[in-house]
Amino acid sequence: MRTRRTAPAIGLLTILLTLTGCATGDEPDGPVPATNTTRATPSSEVTAAEHTPIPRTKASLRVPEGMQLDESLPGISRKGTRTTVVVNELPLPDKTPEQGLAEVTAGFAEPQAEAKGFRFDEVQRDVSIAGFPGVTAIGIQRAAQGTFGKTIVVFAAEDALVMLSGTLEPDDPLSPADLREVLTDVRWGAGGPR
Repeated sequence: MRTRRTAPAIGLLTILLTLTGCATGDEPDGPVPATNTTRATPSSEVTAAEHTPIPRTKASLRVPEGMQLDESLPGISRKGTRTTVVVNELPLPDKTPEQGLAEVTAGFAEPQAEAKGFRFDEVQRDVSIAGFPGVTAIGIQRAAQGTFGKTIVVFAAEDALVMLSGTLEPDDPLSPADLREVLTDVRWGAGGPR
């Protein structure tokens, strides 16, 4: 019976991770400079003015130094690399965002996630993200192009499940833990043009 209970969680996690897998690094029109960038350090003082709206989402983020808005994504990237952050808003018509969050959280520890190339070494549950219940996970993602650092932040907003998925090249100046600091500082409801 355990398989039946966790199968939807794995299905939802697989869909989310597939949507936010390794970037190709091929930007059709190239990234555009972000209006506000900051160093990704946990000790930095952050104000609302330092957040950049992410187009096609309700999110705004501090953009780490060297990264920029990417017109090909609802997110940011480091030009010339596969380092990206993608923001996905997923309406859940058949369940509440909290139920979707519970399913995703259960999927982080499942062997099926590892079978898809993901290993999450650290999962933090019951985290407040933008004032909503959330979960974070950091680890690695194995792909044909190599092994990448992975940071995922998911929260249950009032009308959707929101996933911020970061993929970091092995030599990126940010670590998955550094990127978690940036992504958990997301502002919700003040994103870019839809």
